[in-house]
Amino acid sequence: MISEMDRAEVIINDYLSLARPGVKEVDIIDCILSVTSLVDLLSSYALLTSNIEIEIQTNQLAYVRGNKNEFNQVLLNIMKNGIEAMQDGGKLSVSINVKDNQVHIAIKDTGEGMTQQELERLGTAFYSLKEKGTGIGLMVSYQIVEEMRGKITVESEKGKGSTFIVSIPAYKT
Repeated sequence: MISEMDRAEVIINDYLSLARPGVKEVDIIDCILSVTSLVDLLSSYALLTSNIEIEIQTNQLAYVRGNKNEFNQVLLNIMKNGIEAMQDGGKLSVSINVKDNQVHIAIKDTGEGMTQQELERLGTAFYSLKEKGTGIGLMVSYQIVEEMRGKITVESEKGKGSTFIVSIPAYKT
C-alpha cells in the first residue's frame, strides 16, 4: 500500500509540474556538477537494481541557463529510464560536450532499445514502455528542455540500447 501511495505521489507531482505557472527562477547551471551529483545519487540504485555501472565522460566546462531543479529533473528522468531499461545489468554512460555554442549531454544505456515506432511516440502523454510508467516524466522533460530553447534527440536500436541527447544553448561565463 505504501509503495502504491509513493507511486501516486510521483504521478501527481508530474501532473502538477505540467500545470505549474511560468514564473521560474533562472540559474546559471554547471552541467558537470549537476551530472556528477545525479550520478552519485543514482549509483547505488543502479547497482542494487541490476548491477549497472555508471560512467561520466567530459573534458570541458559546460554551463547553461535555466531552472536548476527542472534541469536536474530532466537528467534524472532520462538516467532512471536508462537504468530501468537494463534489467540484466549493463552500463549507463553520460558524456558532456560543447560544440557550436550548444551543450550536448548524451545519456547512453545498453538496454533493450526501441523500434522506430516506439521512438516516434516518445514524449507523448501516457506513452510508456515501462510496466508501471505513465509517460508523463518524459513528456515533462521534453517540455522543460524546449523552455530552455533546447531539444532532446534519441537514437536507438532494438536489442542494442538507446542514447538520449539533451542539447541546450551554452552559457558563456
